Amino acid sequence: MKKWIVGVGIFIIGCDGNPPRAPYLPIFKIPESITICEGEEIQIPPQPIDTERYSYQWSPEEIFSNPTSPVQTIKGEKDLEIYLKVTDRINKISITKSVKIKVNPKPSGSAGDDKVICGGESVEIGEGGSSDCTYFWTPQETLDNPDSPITLAHPLEDTVYTLTIKDKETGCSFLDSVTVFVNPPVYAYFVPPAPQCLKDIDGNYRILNFQDMSTGAVLSYLWDFGDGNISELKNPSHIFSNDGSYNVSLSVMSAEGCNSAYRDVVTIFPVPTIFSIISPESRCGPGEVRFEADVGGGTPPYT
Repeated sequence: MKKWIVGVGIFIIGCDGNPPRAPYLPIFKIPESITICEGEEIQIPPQPIDTERYSYQWSPEEIFSNPTSPVQTIKGEKDLEIYLKVTDRINKISITKSVKIKVNPKPSGSAGDDKVICGGESVEIGEGGSSDCTYFWTPQETLDNPDSPITLAHPLEDTVYTLTIKDKETGCSFLDSVTVFVNPPVYAYFVPPAPQCLKDIDGNYRILNFQDMSTGAVLSYLWDFGDGNISELKNPSHIFSNDGSYNVSLSVMSAEGCNSAYRDVVTIFPVPTIFSIISPESRCGPGEVRFEADVGGGTPPYT
């Protein structure tokens, strides 16, 4: 029997006298380079996989949760180069190959922070934007412009809007969402008292009663009578000290901060003034006496 020395191994051959072959290197394939989008995950499996014959070692080890697993998942965070060393368990021969990972940046734009509005209000959603990207919002029914990075939303109830952003060149896409919370609205309203004289027939200032007719879950009230006086009662009474037309307003607010205001005019007439003329002022015996009244102020006709 002959002995041949090949490398650092000694191989003994049979009687045919031929020199031995060097052990084969492990054969496997992995891509030389991969391009992914920021935030995207991709699996890198070598082909073929034979864990009985071969062992696998990925590096740098700190970026892998299990660097000895043949299949690894890479998340697009930054450009990097990784290495896979495959070792033949029988012949103790290894080969290392590398993979270059290129990460395309996330498209520009954002759905923005969550918003809170009152029923019937509108709010702007979305932030940023670039002409290099396309934008698409859903649901579209309560949006003014669903193809714009920033649009006006007017939902009737709590709504989650999802924004899809896609880079025109790289094809990378990104999903973001914003929630618009809608609080129940309140609506201020009252019917003003009918026009009144400043004083009654006895000369007393008239007391006017105001009644709230607002709708919704009202927490607080603020009446402004237009003469420098206010009230926080729901149904206040008020005395006007002068005649004239007053712009009376009612502002209401809910516990969630939704508010509403309503304004109407209250008219107060001046008190008529009467000057009487008697002619003649005195008379002896039967005869005609003339009475004449001169009325001022107030609003004709008089009775």
